Amino acid sequence: MSQSRTTQLAEFENERLTLAKRVINTDHAYIHEKLGYIMFIEQATVSNSQYAIKTPALKYLHFKNLKMSAAGGTVRFAIRRSTVTNPIDINSAGSTSADVTGPHNMNEYGLASGVVVTKTATYNNAKSGEDWFVGIVQGSATNQFTSIGETSMGENQEFVMKPNSYYIIDIKKVGSDTAANVTMSAFWYEETGGA
Repeated sequence: MSQSRTTQLAEFENERLTLAKRVINTDHAYIHEKLGYIMFIEQATVSNSQYAIKTPALKYLHFKNLKMSAAGGTVRFAIRRSTVTNPIDINSAGSTSADVTGPHNMNEYGLASGVVVTKTATYNNAKSGEDWFVGIVQGSATNQFTSIGETSMGENQEFVMKPNSYYIIDIKKVGSDTAANVTMSAFWYEETGGA
């Protein structure tokens, strides 16, 4: 006679040798629930680039685990959001770009993301939002060496983004530094309840 489903689940909840509770983090759980997405941006010789993120109409984005690497000069990047005093007032969202891979569902059985990512947006009245998160990747490129730097948000940080809204990822070199080669990855999950 086969074990009941309850017995099977109870046995799976505990690790076999130590009998400790099995635990997976929330990101892992969202991937199992087919709600986890990933996107990559890879661009050579960045001097000043912007990518517009348009969120789905009926879902909240929990945007987290952002990681950025740069080889060459120092790079500043920011996530920009719309505010009352400086809204993101899009004239054109730009166009799709070969710099962007994804977004892709991290579970092959899941639905496609409702997020649209484009490059080189233009704005009405120069309204392009305000910085919400800023990171610096330190670097220096000279004829002696080329440095490689990296920065990331922690696993326990996230930004909850409004449905049907624009957010901007702004990447630019700092000062007179040499333009850098940049790679960025971002993980998020999408759900209908999140405010």
